[in-house]
Amino acid sequence: MRTCTIGTIIFLLASAACATADNPVLTLSTGVTTCFTVENGDVVVDINLTQETPTDEILGGQFFLTYDSTKLLLVSVVPGEAPFTRQIYSDTSVTGQIDYAVGIPDGSAGYDGTGPVRMARITFAAAAQACSVADLVTFRTTAPYVTRLTKKVGNTSEPVYPALDDLGAITIDWTPPTITCPGNVSQTADSGVCYATGVALGTPTTGDNCGVASVVNDAPAQFPVGDTIVTWTVTDICGNDAT
Repeated sequence: MRTCTIGTIIFLLASAACATADNPVLTLSTGVTTCFTVENGDVVVDINLTQETPTDEILGGQFFLTYDSTKLLLVSVVPGEAPFTRQIYSDTSVTGQIDYAVGIPDGSAGYDGTGPVRMARITFAAAAQACSVADLVTFRTTAPYVTRLTKKVGNTSEPVYPALDDLGAITIDWTPPTITCPGNVSQTADSGVCYATGVALGTPTTGDNCGVASVVNDAPAQFPVGDTIVTWTVTDICGNDAT
């Protein structure tokens, strides 16, 4: 789908000299979430702007992205937080590509803070599993489709070419780990008491498609005479578990 809205001036597909800026960086981020454990569940990627020592007033940005369509299905692209609340352009007609631009509402001031500030939010559906894979979403860097910002210069504007950080490693894993418990154990009670301590329970066999994080059991310190059921639990790196 391709849409275009008239608004704050954005240099879409323009060729212009690179303007200086105070270390602006655009980062693709899923925030603190790096594991996604629901099949077809949301994978939300934000385009965040930071500036180390801002003096520029950023009016908007144009983002040219690729994504791994074998792992992610595009659901939506929307503007970010204030002041970048106005969609200027959107083209998602090519599978695996996103061309998107945001600006500010008419009469609004641009952004001159350090950030991070969210300029746009992309929502995908998790289509396939992936274990700690980086660059599932990246900025395109081939002219003329080069991601850029627009800054205010007097009564006009100029393009700014920020540093670009692609999406870091994330894991998409909805498969629980496997576990096979060790066999039953018979143990003689300790001398003079009706329980046994220090019982060697053996080690379960575990496995997972992305990696096992922990294996624990609920064995008591003292086993009373009779049968005691011990439950083993294996948890993988994304928190999926099995007993």
